[in-house]
Amino acid sequence: MKEQQKDKAKREDEKANKVMALIGKFIEFKGQYLNNPFKIVKFKLSKTNELAGTIEDACIATVDGVPFSDVNTGAKIQAGLDIISGLQEIYQVKMPIFIDNAESVTHWMIDLNCQQIKLYADEKYKTLTFFANGEKQEG
Repeated sequence: MKEQQKDKAKREDEKANKVMALIGKFIEFKGQYLNNPFKIVKFKLSKTNELAGTIEDACIATVDGVPFSDVNTGAKIQAGLDIISGLQEIYQVKMPIFIDNAESVTHWMIDLNCQQIKLYADEKYKTLTFFANGEKQEG
């Protein structure tokens, strides 16, 4: 009798492992679909609880595999712009974007197909100064 119970438990365990693997594949597929419109940000939609051996729902934005909360200010700005760009693509909406701390992005700024208002701190300007298309505006 005990042998039959062990066999039954083993079969149930194997079945549960197959279901968990299938769920993992579904979450991975869902993540690939979700991540499609984004260039630099990828969303991790699950995390594995090693102790319990379970997969838990999550929504963790990452930049090059690093969680959003751990990247530098410039990367956070880039990631935010990438998310905005992706959502604009999904919902077919274009709106002006205010980019504060734009001086934190020292290399390239992600291309947005909308109006951008970039706010920079520059110690050589003692008063608020406006530029349009790279030229100082009087006013």
